[in-house]
Amino acid sequence: MKLSYLFMFLVLGSTSYADQLVFKTNSVQILVNVSDTTKKKNAEKKPVKELELGTIENSNEILIEDPSNENDSLEIFIEAEIMPEFVGGDIELSKFLSKNILYPKLAKENNIEGRVVVRFVVEKDGTISNTDILRKLGFGCDEEVIRLIKSMPKWVPGKQNGKPVRVYYTLPIVFKL
Repeated sequence: MKLSYLFMFLVLGSTSYADQLVFKTNSVQILVNVSDTTKKKNAEKKPVKELELGTIENSNEILIEDPSNENDSLEIFIEAEIMPEFVGGDIELSKFLSKNILYPKLAKENNIEGRVVVRFVVEKDGTISNTDILRKLGFGCDEEVIRLIKSMPKWVPGKQNGKPVRVYYTLPIVFKL
């Protein structure tokens, strides 16, 4: 994903208007023609509400993509050409999970069984970050899954166009007595 900039500008109630506005960044120059509609809106001195990056609702908001950053380091892929993999593959991942999971005492006492679904990011260097429980079970099981995921060794990172990338990975963990 290219680095995106959201340029919002607002001319506040002056009687003379420029026909063009120029914005400059390191590698991009943006030339914006100010329309009569924009001038009328701005003359009313109503502030433009802030928007999330990537949305354009008013004619005086411009979304610019910087071509100098072809590979944004913050982008997280849902699917990559080569998906991340636990060192040794799925069999070693299963062994790691079986060996290191601790059934929570509260879950045992209450005969709780079920599945916790966890999502995390495998970083470019193979480390794990952004651990998030998508399906909770409770009784200490969710916390145990987070502890387990955070204790994992480095993975083989995913790749896109031959370069390591950040990739989401979703994993179901089953608790069964």
